Amino acid sequence: MLTVYGDIRSGNCLKVKWLLDRLGRDYRWVETDVLSGATRSADFLARNPAGQVPAVVLEDGRALAQSNAILGWLGEGTAYVPVDVYDRARMYEWLFWEQYSHEPCIAVVRFQRLLAGKRPDEIEPRLMERGHAALARMEAALAQAEAESEKFRRIEDAKPSPVEQHFIEAIEQVKQIEKGKRPKKKKP
Repeated sequence: MLTVYGDIRSGNCLKVKWLLDRLGRDYRWVETDVLSGATRSADFLARNPAGQVPAVVLEDGRALAQSNAILGWLGEGTAYVPVDVYDRARMYEWLFWEQYSHEPCIAVVRFQRLLAGKRPDEIEPRLMERGHAALARMEAALAQAEAESEKFRRIEDAKPSPVEQHFIEAIEQVKQIEKGKRPKKKKP
């Protein structure tokens, strides 16, 4: 059985969990608390030398890390990974953009507010500015995808795909942060 090492508080871990659930795949979830140092143990580093979650151990014992690599592997041969070369490249474009332009600002602010307990005035303004720009791009792309019907219903914008669900939750959390409220924690 596939084993997933993940921290339920991590959007990168949740998107792997959501795709597994959506695909109806059997898996074992091993909660791996990044704040307690679990990803720095010798046992964990033997599986993933980068010391990051999510990490999966395949049925044959091989390990795979990095959320978007895992999504690509899980989605292979399903409707979530396009067969058309251009459409597949567009899917990867979104996945790479998400890690480069969304995660470094949205996820960092979320972590600082929810887990580190920082107040809104303690968050670097540039992070908020970049976060707003990322959210605006996502909202525009999702609106365009909806208008273009079913053509791009893949990992990046299926309703509700793991990535879209992550984005929707991030947008809601940023709105709560802007109001000076602590975002509600979602139960796994």
